[in-house]
Formats: sequence, structure tokens, C-alpha cells
Amino acid sequence: MNFPSVLTREEAKAWMPSPWVIRAKGSRIQARWERRLLIVKTDEQAMEVWRQRFLQDVLEEREFWARQRTVRAAERVERHERKAAVVAQCDLGHASTWSTDDDR
Repeated sequence: MNFPSVLTREEAKAWMPSPWVIRAKGSRIQARWERRLLIVKTDEQAMEVWRQRFLQDVLEEREFWARQRTVRAAERVERHERKAAVVAQCDLGHASTWSTDDDR
């Protein structure tokens, strides 16, 4: 299909790469994946050593993210409360205590 001038199977085979080229390419790809896996294992091992040596840093980081989660949860609650107040005022329509100049 990619070669409209090739009419027979024998002509198509002449265009194919030899099997050793295909195997070599496959082994290069396999070797590349094996190197990547080795790097990942090495990185994981390095991180484990780092965690053991700098345990205080790990604990401080966990504490920081716990504080961040608490702050974000409080901000979420505040946003929901403000939205509920706005919805309640909108439901009142003309009876609302807000003026048209209010930027809420």
C-alpha cells in the first residue's frame, strides 16, 4: 500500500529490512527500557537512603503539607459559606438587603 509501484510479494520482500536489522532495533529498544528501569530503581534506592539520613526533613515536609491541607479545607468551607449567603440574598430578590452597588 505504501509502495504503489510494488506489484508482487517478492518485490515487497526486497523492500523489507533484513531480520537482523529488526532484531537489532528490538534489542536496542529493550536495552533502553532496561536502562530506564535501572535508573528508576536507583532513584528509588537513593530516595530511601536520603529519607533515612534526613528524617527530620521528611517529617517537616509532611507537617507542612498537613498544615496546607488544613488551610485549604478552611478556605473551602469559607467559600461555601459565602456562596450560600450570596445564593440566599439572590433568592430574596427585591427584598434583599444588598444594594446594586454591592460588589459581592
